[in-house]
Amino acid sequence: MTSVQNLLELQRDWARSETNDATTGLAKTFGGTYGLGIIYANAMLGAHASETSVAA
Repeated sequence: MTSVQNLLELQRDWARSETNDATTGLAKTFGGTYGLGIIYANAMLGAHASETSVAA
């Protein structure tokens, strides 16, 4: 299990908004290609990024 997989298991449910920003922030900073995927999705979808699955 990688550290990214472990982080996402701890988050578990993306509807848990109180930990969403911290989790995606860690993934963007330390998540390698997964983090880049989040950054890309946010750039492409803008304000609508939160309406889709974070797992890109």
